Amino acid sequence: MSAKMHFDREAQEYFDSLPKFIQESVMQGNQDICSKEELMQCAKNLMNQNSNPSQHA
Repeated sequence: MSAKMHFDREAQEYFDSLPKFIQESVMQGNQDICSKEELMQCAKNLMNQNSNPSQHA
């Protein structure tokens, strides 16, 4: 796990509510996530990447 997890209570509750594959991606990422807002943005980005495969022109 390379991400530094310093979640406050709200962020931890949100993290616990995420799908397991998103939790794993967050934990394997390189982000230093401290707040619920940062975690929400990271999770949103991961979900968008997962639902929209790269389109190469």
